[in-house]
Amino acid sequence: MIKMGKEKKKKITYLITIFVLIAVVIGISYAVFQFMGAGEKENVIVAGNLQLTLEESNILTLSNYYPMTDVAAASDNNIANTFTLENTGTVPANYELYLDPVSVSGTRLEDRFLKYSLAKTGSSTGTINATSLTALTNDLLDSGTLAAGGKINYTLKIWITTDIDGDIGGQQWAARLRVEGRQ
Repeated sequence: MIKMGKEKKKKITYLITIFVLIAVVIGISYAVFQFMGAGEKENVIVAGNLQLTLEESNILTLSNYYPMTDVAAASDNNIANTFTLENTGTVPANYELYLDPVSVSGTRLEDRFLKYSLAKTGSSTGTINATSLTALTNDLLDSGTLAAGGKINYTLKIWITTDIDGDIGGQQWAARLRVEGRQ
């Protein structure tokens, strides 16, 4: 019986040694595959030169205007604001054109009393006719892709609708154009 006890101890010692060796091999293998070192080279990605240019006049304002029908607004060039969006870069650009509200010195005319139309010619064409200003989602007027060297000419008209439900005398409205571009 004494001999059997020594054989059991030997077997247990061998099993423990094998398990320890396996654990050490796995640990070393994991460490080798997980090593990360800091590189010495810079990684640079060059995608081209992106440059969008928005040429526009001053802040768009409405004060001392009278309500007009959509038909009258369509033919009234006194309310037309023209501006150009140009991609002077070397790569196509996705753009978003916004109409951001600007503070006024008096009472602000509510957007629900205003309509707009937007006509564009150039790299992409289209027209939005007589739409309520409240229909803009997050003040987004237009979006698309403009090719390198492309140019879009816009004509934006904003007018007071005839659907007035009260006195708007002395009220003012103002906004500024903003463009965001990305590759």
